[in-house]
Amino acid sequence: MKRLLFVDTNIFLDFYRVESDAALNLLVELESKKSDLIFTYKVDVEFKKNRQSVIHSGLKSMKTPDIQITPPAFLKETKTLRVISTERKDIKDRIQDLHQRIVRSISDPAMHDPVFQSFQRLLKKPTSLFLAEDSVDRRKIERVALRRFLAGYPPRKKDDTSIGDSINWEWMISCCKKESANLVIVSRDSDFGCTLNGKSYVNDWLKNEYHSRLSRHHTIQLFDTLADGLRLFGVSAGKEVKKDEQAAALKASDSDTAATAAKVVQRILDAPPGSSREIIESMIKDETGA
Repeated sequence: MKRLLFVDTNIFLDFYRVESDAALNLLVELESKKSDLIFTYKVDVEFKKNRQSVIHSGLKSMKTPDIQITPPAFLKETKTLRVISTERKDIKDRIQDLHQRIVRSISDPAMHDPVFQSFQRLLKKPTSLFLAEDSVDRRKIERVALRRFLAGYPPRKKDDTSIGDSINWEWMISCCKKESANLVIVSRDSDFGCTLNGKSYVNDWLKNEYHSRLSRHHTIQLFDTLADGLRLFGVSAGKEVKKDEQAAALKASDSDTAATAAKVVQRILDAPPGSSREIIESMIKDETGA
């Protein structure tokens, strides 16, 4: 049976964190599978809304190494110290060049950002699997998505204020029905399921809903890396590519954790003097969901 592929926004954003060219080549491979790609205007919006902040986070992590050496006076004119001084300047210049490239990728992504360029090519000449803002199906999909969102059905986090994931899911179901196809989802969003020991599992409710709205013969699979998802479409990627994707996802997770920790600290600092332990614990729960 034919397979259709949905790639979540967080996967596209992870490609600003990968370190190898081989991992970036996965985007080129994805372009070649465009006819099987389920896409929505919500993915487009979320990608462009968050792209700059992800790039900026990477910029902040690129700092010139602070190497301070205070040698004894009799060593100050040695060749080794002169080499160290030269190398420090060279490193500083190279990092400055990288900073300038990043600035260019933000100011003119169509010219200087390969991830953005690849993403834009997916939007050109959209297929019938693309739910555009001006699509005739948009209002119908949004109405159904809003009903499931208000009912609290997944994919949805308890503090979500956007129906974006619901729209994406309803469009996936619609496309699979239309094409009588199986579904492959690439996402590391816990709304769609969980990953244990390197294997991803679709949320129980979503799996049952998928089978009830299509049939038991239709399969649904979840992966947390594009390398694994594309393998089902005949694209072979090495283990190192998958590891690079996983490392990029870990960077994103660390960044999210740091951002949450900063919010928790700020909430505590802003708490009225003499606040009880219960109030502070409630603040922490609001920010972490714990």
